[in-house]
Amino acid sequence: MRKNKNIISNIISSICVIIIFFLAVACSSSKVLNESTERTVTVKELIRDTIIKIEPDSSYYAALLRCTEDGKVMIDAQLSKSGKRIEAPNVIIKDNHLLVDCNQKADSLFFQWKEKYIQEHQTQTITKTVYVEQPLTLWQKIQLYTGKIVLAIATLLLIWWLYKSYKMKTKL
Repeated sequence: MRKNKNIISNIISSICVIIIFFLAVACSSSKVLNESTERTVTVKELIRDTIIKIEPDSSYYAALLRCTEDGKVMIDAQLSKSGKRIEAPNVIIKDNHLLVDCNQKADSLFFQWKEKYIQEHQTQTITKTVYVEQPLTLWQKIQLYTGKIVLAIATLLLIWWLYKSYKMKTKL
């Protein structure tokens, strides 16, 4: 019989502790404000090209040709002029054949370059908890008063149980 009373009192005290634990609920109001951070980087690469106009250029060669008695062609008087990029022609008459060489300096006609544009956009997240003072609702007031009553009863039961177990130990 004595063991049964101890088991029952242990069960009752455990139930009281569990009830106290579940009724101890915070009754405050709070709002959570969230801000997020997002970073976006946009890279644009533009390829540009151009055509450069090169002015026309020329050179010339003028000569007076005459035939000799044996039938060969000879150059009597010659006049030549070179241009900006073209050298004066090189003229050779060999075996009644006219050979003309005209040389030009190298040109660059096509240019290409890249332009890079980087655009950054950053958004930041900040989480703030703002506590708002509000009056308690009826349900919250009922929970508070119920919790106080249960806590008082549980304390009295715990004192009663401790007193009884102390009294039983002193009898043994």
